[in-house]
Parts: sequence; C-alpha cells; structure tokens
Amino acid sequence: MKKIILTLTLGLILCQSQAQKSINFSGQIKSLKTAESIYLGLGKTLIQLKLLEDRTFSTNASIQQIPSFFYFAKLSEKGKVEKQTPLIWFDKDSIEVNFDCLDKSFQIESKMPYQSKSEKIETLKGDKQTEFILNNPINIPILYFVNENKDKISITDLETFCQK
Repeated sequence: MKKIILTLTLGLILCQSQAQKSINFSGQIKSLKTAESIYLGLGKTLIQLKLLEDRTFSTNASIQQIPSFFYFAKLSEKGKVEKQTPLIWFDKDSIEVNFDCLDKSFQIESKMPYQSKSEKIETLKGDKQTEFILNNPINIPILYFVNENKDKISITDLETFCQK
C-alpha cells in the first residue's frame, strides 16, 4: 500500500512540474535617458536590462511555455510598474526586438499574426473589451485575456465563449 501511495505521489509531482524553456532576448533600446532603467516584463516578473554603451542588450529568461509574451516597462518614482509597450507575443527561443522609448514603438523580427488583435484588446476597456474578447475566441491572446478577466465576465458569457 505504501508503494502505491508513493508511486501516485511521485506521479502527481511529475505531472505538475513543467519544464522551463530558456529564451534569449536581445536588441536595442533607443531614446532612453541615461539615468533611467528599463525592464523586460514576463508575466509578473521584471528583469532589469543591462544596456551596453551602444544601448544594446542581451538577456536570458526561463518561461514555462511557448507561445508567450513580454513587454518593456519602467518603474515610477513610487515603484509602480509602468508598461511602455503592449504585450509582445513570440513563439521562438530567441527574440530580437528594438524599442524606442520616445515614441514607444517597437520592431520585432517575426511578428506573430495575432499581435494586432492583442494590441486592440489592450486599448479597449470595460464592456467593449469583454465583447471583443467573447466575439473572437480562437487565438492565443484571447485565451490569455479571458483568463485575466474571468472575474469580470459573466458565467453565461464564459459558457458561450467555451462553446465557440
């Protein structure tokens, strides 16, 4: 009996543990003031970028799954995270991105086909955002935003979304 319980416990632990994927982020940050710091955001994690003299960077990070997203951020004087870009989606293990702090524009080598939908969702607020999410159920950013907003969406709407 002890062997069965031990086997089941180990099986559950193995099933719940997920392999981490190492991702390399590199590129250049333009128009950043010398005294400012810029961060790479991965979910709730912020990684301070170490910029070289020519404003280039390269850093590695571990994530649980691909596709995923990142964003650039700064910290306010009070320590609040201020996103500088929308979520930038990727599905490769090496990403090269250039970001201009002045106009908050970015260029990425291979833009995901659903990047524009993700950006649109971020610009919408309240009921308009929920309506757009529920009417476009078939892509990865939508699933992310449904999960993020699940407390704001009615059970009936979530059921309809799942059926689509």
